[in-house]
Amino acid sequence: MTVNRDLWPAILAMAVATYLSRSLTLALFPGLPLPGPLLRGLRYVPAGILAALVAPALLTPGGHLALPWENPDLLAGVVAGVAAIRTRNSLLTMLSGVGAALLFRRLLPF
Repeated sequence: MTVNRDLWPAILAMAVATYLSRSLTLALFPGLPLPGPLLRGLRYVPAGILAALVAPALLTPGGHLALPWENPDLLAGVVAGVAAIRTRNSLLTMLSGVGAALLFRRLLPF
């Protein structure tokens, strides 16, 4: 896949804007204490970002909604979710999800 040369200035401008919007706040207010509710809410940002990245890939492979009985990746995601809730171990969660995906893709007629 090649990126149109006209897009590079836009990509660069967005990178600079993103960097400046975050770094200027830290540079101008280095010791600004954050309120407790904001700090508690920030703990959930990584999980929210991960869910935003994973959910579309599991629910809409190929750009359309795929029901569980026709989507081995969604079934593997459910297995990984159960493993995450029960073990609270990232490595076991990833291993169970990858193992389930391989198993479902090989054994089930999708």
